[in-house]
Amino acid sequence: MSGHADQAPGSLIQPVPSTSYTAVEYPGYVRNAPRAVKTLGGVESIAAALDSQTSFLKLSFRPDDPTAHPLFGDMHQGGHTLLLRVSRKLNSDAPPKSKIVARIKTTFRFSGLADFQYLPLDPTCASRDHTTVPPENLPELSEPSKAPEPLLVVPPLFSKTDVPIEYGFKQFKYKPQEAGGTSPQTVPETSFYAPSVPPAVPQTTGEAQESEEQAAEGAEQDAGVEAAAGKEQLSALVSAIASQFKDRPIWGLQLLTEQLKRKQPDVPLGNLHAALSQLCYRFRTGPWRHLLVRRGYDPRQDSDSRKYQAVTYTLPRTWYDKFTKPRPAGKASTPAEGQQEGNEGAAAAAAKTSNTEAQR
Repeated sequence: MSGHADQAPGSLIQPVPSTSYTAVEYPGYVRNAPRAVKTLGGVESIAAALDSQTSFLKLSFRPDDPTAHPLFGDMHQGGHTLLLRVSRKLNSDAPPKSKIVARIKTTFRFSGLADFQYLPLDPTCASRDHTTVPPENLPELSEPSKAPEPLLVVPPLFSKTDVPIEYGFKQFKYKPQEAGGTSPQTVPETSFYAPSVPPAVPQTTGEAQESEEQAAEGAEQDAGVEAAAGKEQLSALVSAIASQFKDRPIWGLQLLTEQLKRKQPDVPLGNLHAALSQLCYRFRTGPWRHLLVRRGYDPRQDSDSRKYQAVTYTLPRTWYDKFTKPRPAGKASTPAEGQQEGNEGAAAAAAKTSNTEAQR
């Protein structure tokens, strides 16, 4: 377009100068240019954003406020953008004049929410009641101002994104329970610092069998079992678990399952969790974390329960495979190596059986 340099300034064809500028699409009306540049961190911050690899420019509407939530403008390179200056004389009917000032090669655009801000204001600071404050904490004795200080609690977390997005809200679909049945329950959990534990299954002297039948009926309702065969199996399972908790008050789930399979192999374990929810509970934290504790029994009050504490450990995934890998045919081992590998293999098998608890 340099061939049309002799065109008039008001014509449709004008020359494009070789000067290039950087544009900032400021998210607001600029009435004071120096103040707007200050909100961008000054000319030095703008130059650093152009030279850095981050490709963004930070803007703070309150640069003197450390609690201000900044906006971040993305850098956009290229494009056929021109800076056009339009002017017209005041109190004149003459048409406006236009002139191309420079090319725009880099543009910073702020697509975030400009009004997403936190204002540290405490309007009740001066009138706040301090009658219940201890004498040593009165504002008159506070350092360093010796005066009431505003309560400026910064939000712990701002929004994860400041760009408006299309959010597809999905309402949780509640499925009503069918008549005569309830949803399966899990073993209740309690805090290690709770003042009490879940109560025991109601039981009086000479009524142990009746108590077990009541627990079985409750577990049957939780599992939604209606068939007669299912009721008999669940009743037998509850009785078997109750007998194990008479021997010891705390069990690990895997250890209890192995004990039931070994001593009562005829009892099916299909409704194990439904039965356990009526007979035991768990601690979320502490030395008996995730172990099955008999209802009504508080191991924190019994010093003998220390031997049932859980020991949690983690092994590499390839640790067990190293010892179970078959030996190549024809390769013999010395008696010492065979004994060492036998001990290591036994330890690996024990770890495989109970990977997260050691309490036998």
